[in-house]
This record gives sequence, C-alpha cells and structure tokens, in this order.
Amino acid sequence: LMRAEIGLALTVIDLESHHEEVPQPTDLEKVIEEFQTDGVQVQAITTDLDEY
Repeated sequence: LMRAEIGLALTVIDLESHHEEVPQPTDLEKVIEEFQTDGVQVQAITTDLDEY
C-alpha cells in the first residue's frame, strides 16, 4: 500500500507540474463492480501530496 500511495502522489505531482488535468477519483463501488473477481482485492488508495 505504501508504494501505491507514493506512486499516486508522484503521478499527481507530475501531472500538476506539466499543467495537465488531474482526473477525479473513480467511485470505489464502480471499480469493485468492474474489477473484483475471485482472488482479486480492490483497495482505495489515498495520499498526502505535501509528504512527497
């Protein structure tokens, strides 16, 4: 999870630094509906941009 949080922060920071639009988060229920199958776990990720 920590790597996912760092990756999310770096992606958002990179988009912002290039003046590109940062997409809005997808509704968790929609993601679960689309991707969750046997053996697949869906996890919401948040991050603190000030930390990175």
